[in-house]
Amino acid sequence: MKSAGYDIVVLLNEKFLNQVTGALFYNGFLRINGSVKLYEELDQENLDKIPEDLYRFLLINYRIKLNYEPSIDFLPAVSPDDPARVRIHTALRVYFWLWDGLEIKFDANISLAAGLEIDSKTNQLWIDFAHSDIEALAVKYRYSMEQTVTLKLDQIMENAVRAYLSDQNNCFSFNLPSVNPLLPYMDDIPDNYLPLSIRAIKNLDATTMAIAVNIDDYEGGDEQQLSNFARNCSAAVAVPEIAMYKVYDFFWERTNWDKCFKFKKSFESETLNDVVNVIGKVVDITQRIVTEIATLGFVETHFEMKGMRFEVGADVKLLSKPEFDLMPDNKVKIKKLNTNIIFSLKVFLDVEYSVEIDPTGWFPDIIPDYEVVNDRVEVKIFEMHVPFFNMQLKKGVGKVVLDDATNTLQIQIEQLDLYWDFIAFTDCPFLNFPEWLFNKILDLCESSIADAIPPIVITPSFTVDVPLVDWDLNIEGKKLTIDPDEVTLAADMYFAELKKDIPNVPKYIVNINNREIHKIGCDSLMDTYEEHQRGYHLLNDAVNRGYDGCKRCLPAYHTK
Repeated sequence: MKSAGYDIVVLLNEKFLNQVTGALFYNGFLRINGSVKLYEELDQENLDKIPEDLYRFLLINYRIKLNYEPSIDFLPAVSPDDPARVRIHTALRVYFWLWDGLEIKFDANISLAAGLEIDSKTNQLWIDFAHSDIEALAVKYRYSMEQTVTLKLDQIMENAVRAYLSDQNNCFSFNLPSVNPLLPYMDDIPDNYLPLSIRAIKNLDATTMAIAVNIDDYEGGDEQQLSNFARNCSAAVAVPEIAMYKVYDFFWERTNWDKCFKFKKSFESETLNDVVNVIGKVVDITQRIVTEIATLGFVETHFEMKGMRFEVGADVKLLSKPEFDLMPDNKVKIKKLNTNIIFSLKVFLDVEYSVEIDPTGWFPDIIPDYEVVNDRVEVKIFEMHVPFFNMQLKKGVGKVVLDDATNTLQIQIEQLDLYWDFIAFTDCPFLNFPEWLFNKILDLCESSIADAIPPIVITPSFTVDVPLVDWDLNIEGKKLTIDPDEVTLAADMYFAELKKDIPNVPKYIVNINNREIHKIGCDSLMDTYEEHQRGYHLLNDAVNRGYDGCKRCLPAYHTK
């Protein structure tokens, strides 16, 4: 089995982590500003030789920003006991301001190796930047400088990066997919948290990591059997049927979804004769209509039946938790669903009528027939309420779906066939309804019950929260596979803001901060923050908006 004996196995592909690093890049991650006071590194004897008004020449200010989004690779473990690790590689642009005004800037490449850590209480996965190893820091200096100077600048840059990464506020962390302990439709209290434990973390290859999770005190699972069962997807999950029942049992006992409910549905029909004849044997339909539309004994009424509306309703109480079995072709057998139902049916006639004065009454003969009103009214001609106690399920069918609202796997009930024992009610005229209408009414009732039954939640939530990023993460089901004893789901997770395959890319970029226009590819764009950049297809549009041309790439439009 793909779950390798565990309750839940999550695969995390570097595609997802690269989405996260891309989002962090566009939201200001690894953006560092600082300064170094060189005079504080001097001993007192040398410091006394320097006038205080010259201290500014011994002050170095710096700024570091990412050139591109970082890339991430999973590193194989050297031994089975080693923690999972990742390598992060990225390009930096570094600025130094020296000697009270001199600016120098250069690019640098940096590679970090960091451990992956998981908090078993909060189920948060994070890259442990605080204890990361800087494997490489290659600086591309643009100027010829003394080695002592470059070594000092290298040291300043490395110290600044280390200080940033060790700050927990900047830690790259996010909730582990699919192990949110609070299931949907449950109150957020500690007793409602599904007891989960991380049993194994294994880098399967350079692109995929497996995370094994168990429920309650279960200690089963074989780490050596973990495999990449969903290639080329951002994430995937495998859940055996026995674990689904653990989640479902926990959910059913604690959900705030009401297991007693009622509904009312209606439909219309223009087929009248068969139903009118059946109901006419029980009630005087003509008298019902006349009573509804007539008010005085001296009037004559004329009416015509135009249509009929059926109102179907029920008060339902679930007596047992429905059970399920996984079937081939994403079919789920629903069983052992017992209910109390008070079934109700009302029938209404759509009547078009006219009311006229009767001249044979006490009115003088000089008053001719006079039409008082033409109107249309709905008249209730039939109503029944039938109780069914401990009703049994004849057949139930459902399917496994990824619920978009909660990002959980759920079993959606598609069809219920209940034992309707109307035989005990021998005098009920409903038994004499036309077969097509009888079946339609019961089908409507059964489908309404299926819609109102609490969802069969079979996995924890797949939600992911990325601090520092104020974007919504989208999850799309890519492939759902149902086996008799296991469900696997492969999904793609992405930020809609990180678009791809965009046609007609703008050729001009404006900096809304300093009001300057650049050609795409201009090196000066690397000096701007991404959130300050906007695209323009036409140069004149940007100029007419008051932007000034870059003196490097658009000198003809540079006026300031």
